[in-house]
Amino acid sequence: MSRFELLYEKAPGAGRLAVRLDGREVARLDTAARTVQSAVHVVEATDGAHRMEIESVGAAPVTVYGAVLERGGPGVVVDNLGVPALASTNLAVSE
Repeated sequence: MSRFELLYEKAPGAGRLAVRLDGREVARLDTAARTVQSAVHVVEATDGAHRMEIESVGAAPVTVYGAVLERGGPGVVVDNLGVPALASTNLAVSE
C-alpha cells in the first residue's frame, strides 16, 4: 500500500485545493477556517508508481507545506517541507 499525506494550512479567507491521483480527482479540500491551523489529508493507493497533483481552485489563497510519500514495506520516507519546498516544481522518486 502507498500513502500520500498532504500537509496544508487552514485559515480565514483561504481557498480550495483539488487533489488528483493518477489524473483522477480524489479530494476537493476547503482550506477556510475560523482560525489558522495545520491540516493533513491522507490518500491511500495500491503499491506502485503514482502521480499526485495538487491545484489551487479559485482566486482565494492557499498554503501547502508539502507532502509525505510512504510505502507499506521497508524503505525511505521523503518529507518535502520547509523553505526549499517553496521552490519545488516536481518531486520524483524512483526505485
